[in-house]
Amino acid sequence: MDDLRSYVTDLDRNVDDLLSRLPIFDDALEARFHLVLKEKKAMITTVLDELANEPSDDQKIKRCLKIIYRDDEVEKLNFQAWKRLCQQNQAVDASVLEHMEQTFSHMKEVLEHVAEGTDHLSARNIRYVAPALYK
Repeated sequence: MDDLRSYVTDLDRNVDDLLSRLPIFDDALEARFHLVLKEKKAMITTVLDELANEPSDDQKIKRCLKIIYRDDEVEKLNFQAWKRLCQQNQAVDASVLEHMEQTFSHMKEVLEHVAEGTDHLSARNIRYVAPALYK
């Protein structure tokens, strides 16, 4: 099992990268996934803070991870709709959209690794946290 802190730190870097690029086109779809990214960032910060505590509150970590997984699904759907809009209007450079797409895909891969179990959450315990889509 791998270290939950390293996975969450990786997610944090990816969310920061995406947030630093926004707003780009500044429309309602972008605002939606931007809001979800900010909530995900807050939950990631809470998890990192909790992991720094000894002993950590595993229930609080699980609650935050549930929100992170939900946010990942929602932001990806909103991003895909926004990406189609941007492509239709040719409002955003294709390389920017591709980079964002890759970042979202990487975050999903990281969450799939977390769903396999980590030092804090066994594979048996994570099944109640991570949706089947990530397993």
